[in-house]
Amino acid sequence: MEQPKILVYSGASTPYSGGFAKAKRVINAMHERGLEMEVVTIATDYNLKSLRRFQIPVNHMIPCGEDMYRAFDDTLRHTDYDMIVSFVPHTYVLNDAVSRGKKAVIIDGGAPDRITEKRSPYWGEVFRAIDSYIMTCYFDFTLPNVVLQQFQGVPLEVRSQPVDRATYLRLKKVRQESQGKKLITLLMNGIYADEDVILLENGGLLTHHQYDEVLTLLRNLSGFRKKEYSLVVEQKVSEKINLNGELQPMDFISQEAMLDLIAASDATISRAARSVSAFEAALLCQNLIYCIAPKDYMCEWHSAQQAHELGLAPNMDSDDPDLAEKIIQHIKEGHDGKSKRIAEWERMDKERNIIDRLIEIAFR
Repeated sequence: MEQPKILVYSGASTPYSGGFAKAKRVINAMHERGLEMEVVTIATDYNLKSLRRFQIPVNHMIPCGEDMYRAFDDTLRHTDYDMIVSFVPHTYVLNDAVSRGKKAVIIDGGAPDRITEKRSPYWGEVFRAIDSYIMTCYFDFTLPNVVLQQFQGVPLEVRSQPVDRATYLRLKKVRQESQGKKLITLLMNGIYADEDVILLENGGLLTHHQYDEVLTLLRNLSGFRKKEYSLVVEQKVSEKINLNGELQPMDFISQEAMLDLIAASDATISRAARSVSAFEAALLCQNLIYCIAPKDYMCEWHSAQQAHELGLAPNMDSDDPDLAEKIIQHIKEGHDGKSKRIAEWERMDKERNIIDRLIEIAFR
């Protein structure tokens, strides 16, 4: 069979989006298997900045506008391709492929809280017509019934986090060199602490209640004040936590520097369980701790609880005012789930490899 022409859309939500890292790794891994992918993207300043950061070449530009269905359809209907892979679950990216009988795949860490039966970014008619909606996870995550019911008829499946050869070797090297330096790193994208960006009413992702859950987590982490550990957070997050000298805000750093930071930390706290950075922490950090906020967002709490029950990482209550003290106690008790997490990802990568699945869809 002739090699299929594959388009990939990396997403355009924020300059820090894990979709860019995931897209880059899939592109590289497919290239290692002898398959090329062309990149289609929305023309925005923050999107192009992220694409340059991850050295992702752009083949097709789409102007950003109010009607994103029209913007994508007008560009893609004049583009020759066999399959499109989107790293965000926005159905306007896939509408042209579905309407023209081409293959369409979503790869994302989660699933939206809602789908609609009318044209929207989460249009059920398009979801049900795609070839696969792949949710990535480093362990064998079982989708909860609430998601299966909401997405009835949508081809949902869980596959391994994508890793190309260069990233695998980098993770292995950093893991071997890691050592604790009295640091605790919080993995939380800065947008989750910015109400002007993250609230639904401002075009974002969270309700007011969900945003309040994030702020509650940050308030409870202020308990690290006067402790022997320094908490490292993104600059925007630091504005919401009062830790005085014990807080180390970080500017936007490279992915390589982030891996070094995670590996050097005594513990890593993650707001999410299936993000790219949470996956990296699972392989690099001795103490990975889930503190999910918001809890009803993208099935993250369900994932963290399953990881907890599998003995991979504790799922601590983000609402607990004694959270900081319990995290420090957990570190001092000498827990280490890293080897078990590594073994779990290696099993997933072998048995439910995401690149194998993409190639299967592309050539069938």
